[in-house]
Amino acid sequence: MSFLKKKHTAIAGFTLVELMVAIGIYILMAALLFANQNKFNSSLAFSNLGYDIALTIRQAQTYGFAVRGENSGSTVAFTNAFGVHFQGDSPSKFQLFYEPIQGLLGATNPTPQPYDQSSNTTVLSTYNLQNNYTISALCYNPNNKCGQTTDISSGTCDPVSTSGSSAKYLDIIFQRPNLNAFMFNSAGPISQQVAIELESPQGEKECVSVFASGDIEVGTSTAPSPS
Repeated sequence: MSFLKKKHTAIAGFTLVELMVAIGIYILMAALLFANQNKFNSSLAFSNLGYDIALTIRQAQTYGFAVRGENSGSTVAFTNAFGVHFQGDSPSKFQLFYEPIQGLLGATNPTPQPYDQSSNTTVLSTYNLQNNYTISALCYNPNNKCGQTTDISSGTCDPVSTSGSSAKYLDIIFQRPNLNAFMFNSAGPISQQVAIELESPQGEKECVSVFASGDIEVGTSTAPSPS
């Protein structure tokens, strides 16, 4: 009599330990990917903030040069200057405004007035910064470098905070027939360039630089004035 031996074939599979290790690796990779994605999204949103402010300044320039009409009683007035106002005690907002031109329309020597010195200033829009981003400083020296605290200690940048001075401000104004920017701070007119310094909760710095020529730049440092 012969006996047939059954041949047992091993079935491949995962042990409990192997399965737990695989799941642990997957969770770790997913966590790293999620963290990097959040960091990327935050960095992108912060970068976009600088461009949003630059576009608002460009909007004021377009309105000023094109002389956007504003209702004045029963008529529409076309004699307005348009500007953007930043204030030393308002780190999370800025304003788009207009004011009547001080002088004849098309005058060769227009005289726009700073936001807080014009009794006829009218606010068109107030923009509020999101995600705890803030305006950290208002700079007015062509040699300023974005994010350098020495600029504040040297007096070429005014710090901005909720406990800051409401007397410190920066106005960037455009008025027909010029594409040039009229810029003011609490010390008076600024002839070359200004920069609005932005800061994220992670300490990132970004600056929006505006030149007297009307050029606007966004970057991590102020650049030489365009020729």
